[in-house]
Amino acid sequence: MTVLEEVLKEELDRIKRLKNHINEELKELPNSYISKKIINKHEYFYEQKRIGKKVHSKYLKKEEKEDLSKKIDRRRELRIKLKELNKNEKQINKLLDGDGDNE
Repeated sequence: MTVLEEVLKEELDRIKRLKNHINEELKELPNSYISKKIINKHEYFYEQKRIGKKVHSKYLKKEEKEDLSKKIDRRRELRIKLKELNKNEKQINKLLDGDGDNE
């Protein structure tokens, strides 16, 4: 095994650990979104999520909205990072699988 292969395998292990960590964190974050409704010139915010074919709504107080918004943003960031990691993992696997063909 070459040094390059060892480095790639280490990176692959690191990616797998990161993906596991991200997936665990994603389980803890809400899978919903915030909608705004204007009623009698007042803004009201609701947490909405799809359960089956129905959309369920829950009224949010101002402080709840801010907290939920942060969690939703964090979820979005993690999904982007997970997508990048999947792409990198695929590339590394191609490199590792392709190395045997050159010998």
